[in-house]
Amino acid sequence: MIQKLARAGVNTANIDSFHYMGRKEGFFENSHHNVPLDQLNNARQIFILDSEINYEHAVPGFYAQNARFRNKVRMELLTTKEQSSMDHKVDQVTRIRSSYYFIKAAIHHILGKGLENRVFIGDHCEGFESYRDHVLSTGFDELVSRAGTTAAEIVRFAEAFNREAHAVIMYGEQNISGNTCIELRNLCAITGKTGKSASGIIALKEKNNSQGLFDMGAVHNTLVGGLDAHDPEQAALLKKAWGATHLPLQNGHAPDELLALNKIKNTFIFGEDPLGCAEDKEAMKSLLKKTDFLLVQDMFMSETAMQADLIMPASLPIETGGSFSNTQKFIQQFSNGFESPLEESSFEQLKELHLAFGLKADYESPADVMLEAAALMQKPTGNDRLCTLAPTTDEDKKKVFRHGCDYLLKRFNSEWEQAFTE
Repeated sequence: MIQKLARAGVNTANIDSFHYMGRKEGFFENSHHNVPLDQLNNARQIFILDSEINYEHAVPGFYAQNARFRNKVRMELLTTKEQSSMDHKVDQVTRIRSSYYFIKAAIHHILGKGLENRVFIGDHCEGFESYRDHVLSTGFDELVSRAGTTAAEIVRFAEAFNREAHAVIMYGEQNISGNTCIELRNLCAITGKTGKSASGIIALKEKNNSQGLFDMGAVHNTLVGGLDAHDPEQAALLKKAWGATHLPLQNGHAPDELLALNKIKNTFIFGEDPLGCAEDKEAMKSLLKKTDFLLVQDMFMSETAMQADLIMPASLPIETGGSFSNTQKFIQQFSNGFESPLEESSFEQLKELHLAFGLKADYESPADVMLEAAALMQKPTGNDRLCTLAPTTDEDKKKVFRHGCDYLLKRFNSEWEQAFTE
């Protein structure tokens, strides 16, 4: 509904999520290659990379531990923490300083020794030669030094992952960089694991609807279904569904860049707390002050809401119903369990905004919105035939926001930590 309001109502392509701002590419692509959780039972080796899945991702953690205890699947933890709550729940712990350089060093070893899966690469990948040259242009010893472990450990991991047909790497997105995600995808491609049963990667999202942001196109250059905004067929489909004569699809600049250049005059923020969750609060406050008008819709009086010119009180999800997309890309629909005490719920407020901008809004419930979105997601993209091996040059730890830029998640994380330190 927010995407429709922005593109068809306000007539702007400046739609984005603070959650993934500045680090989208690696996280977006990897979600297409997630191994289904139930396939962990058929894995022979599970590597947990920089994630304490026992409390950060309890459901995937349950699947992984079940596979370990019931099917004797070997589990290894690769962690940058000196102490991890997963130490006693795995068969082996390998401590590293940088997950990015550890994975890149492993790739270097595989390519340098000619251990890559040439048959898979020839059939499913593009850009291999230039990618190999890029990786090998850096010395193995330099990568090992930056990884913060021994060459022997990296060689052991690389050959174990490469040799085992059913090996899976599980990692928490909140703990690694976008470039690490890209290199993990490259690692799975050169070892021939992408798209095969019980082998590859499982990207664990930071919050319950992180995947939904991509699925609904909450990025300036993608549309509903995560489709490319440059696709003329999708533009025609959206125009017809939304009754729009003109539909801005992309403008070449990310909204955060335009915000910094003082090109955005009005900012509407729905359900995110960029000021409260910012790594650099002063810089974020400065950006928000550059807008002439700031509207915030949220369930709580967040730090961002305190800066707003207009606040729309949001209802809780359980008061409206709706859907979430989980880390496995499954859409989970649910009905409301309570009536909202607000005069108009979040859903009703969005309907009113649609009408105010001259849009059709004949939705009876959030389920109707889901049906409309599903109709727009039926066209296959055809972009998953080849895996492009993308080189990266550094770790790029840039993370502008913590806690998924979500006030409620921030509050939970803070109170959880406080409960164990007092």
